[in-house]
Order: sequence, then C-alpha cells, then structure tokens
Amino acid sequence: MTAFKSDFLDVLQERGFIHQCSDFEGLDALAATGVQIFLSCYLGLLARMRLGAGSPEQALEDLARALAHVSASEEHCNEAELRRLVGQAMLRQPPPSCLEAITWFDQAVTVARKQNARSDELRILTDLCRLEQARPVSQRRDKLMEVYHSFGEGFRDNRP
Repeated sequence: MTAFKSDFLDVLQERGFIHQCSDFEGLDALAATGVQIFLSCYLGLLARMRLGAGSPEQALEDLARALAHVSASEEHCNEAELRRLVGQAMLRQPPPSCLEAITWFDQAVTVARKQNARSDELRILTDLCRLEQARPVSQRRDKLMEVYHSFGEGFRDNRP
C-alpha cells in the first residue's frame, strides 16, 4: 500500500476508492498542489457510507462540505446526488424531518432535470414516491412513471 503525503488520499486508498489508480505518485503530486478534483464526489461517497453506518449527523457534515465545494468550484456533476443524500440524511435523523427531506429531494430533481440526468431523476423521484406512498394520488408518481417509461433499453420483449 502506497503512503501518500495527503491524509485525504490515504483515507481514500484505505477505503478502496482509488485502488485502480495507475499513477499514485502523480495523484499524490496533484493533491499536494491543493487541487481538489472530484472532492464533492468523494465526500458524497463518504456520506453514503456514514448513512449506511447509521451516522446521519456526520453524513450531513460531509454533504455540507461537498455542496460548499460544488458552489466554490462549479463542479456540478454530482450535485443532484448530493442533494438526494441530504434528503436521505434528513429522514434518518432522530426525529425524521420529512418536510426538509422533500425540499432537498425537490432541489435534487430540479438539478437533475437541468442536467438532463434521467437516471438521477428516476432515483430521486423513486425516493419521493416512497416517502409519499401514504397519499392516494401523487403527481410525483405520474412524473416517476413518465421518466421510467422514457428508458427504452432492456425493456423489449419478444411478443408479436
């Protein structure tokens, strides 16, 4: 295992996030310059792990750092997923905050639509529909079905 100058890269390697890197020295040199490429993606992965481990407060801290990095660097490629994860964290806090979660999910859907990220939009709308499943009719369910049916690959059958 390579020892990095960057503590952040040490943690990423320890957790298996950069095991396929072919130029560890180059990555370490880049990190030493202060460049933080895809930091929001890595913080999002860390937050997802913390949610899985039952630590929503720590996940929210990581997500706040990730969203601050998104704003500062204009690295928006993972923004919809980060906002969805904040919504998930809100639901896992004691007590769960459904209204705040819905707000974050709505923001995530807006970002996903701006980016034309249909997979993200489908995942977010699925979370929203699960949250609202007690309601008899949901406009979000209709939107979910619309997005779901827009995916064509893998849904063909051999019927005449």
